[in-house]
Amino acid sequence: MSSLPRRASRSLNLTLFALVLASSSVAVAGCGRSASSSIGGPPPPPGSGYVASPIAAIPTTAAGVTQAPVGTAGKAPPVASLGVDGGDPVPGQLGTYIWADGGSDSAWLPGAPLTVSSGERLSLTMAPEVPLRSWRARYTAARATDPNGAKALLEGVGRPTFPAPPAGTWTVEVALTFAEDVGSASYFWQITVSP
Repeated sequence: MSSLPRRASRSLNLTLFALVLASSSVAVAGCGRSASSSIGGPPPPPGSGYVASPIAAIPTTAAGVTQAPVGTAGKAPPVASLGVDGGDPVPGQLGTYIWADGGSDSAWLPGAPLTVSSGERLSLTMAPEVPLRSWRARYTAARATDPNGAKALLEGVGRPTFPAPPAGTWTVEVALTFAEDVGSASYFWQITVSP
């Protein structure tokens, strides 16, 4: 099991590499364009070095957050981050997931560290945003090695938002089921809740 975090990290690195490579391709494809080679104009002359980019535009939300079109899932689930209103979101540890044509089974993870105050609400964001069918948040003692005895925080549809657990240090799991049968994924945080 010790290679799982390396695999998850590698998947994240490969995803980030693909995004950088795609961005670079768009930037390079735009170099050297003249007014006549813009979209809708006549094609560039042969040998001009212009290569059309096969990358399609990805829709964004009003806040400028990239949203992956349904049916165009990448090689791994999105990065899920958890935070409180006005705080910096913390990316979670990716646990068990089923995604597109693959998946990975994981042990119960301790989670990425996050500190919040009692009574605060936690909100989850994804990069890229992927439509959800449903979600569930639950917690265990931070020293737990499995979900036995986990207590429910909340479950629902739409953007995951739920109350912090009581004061203490906990492992919080947020299980997401993505729309359009793209898959599912669990993410973990080790949350210290101050009174």
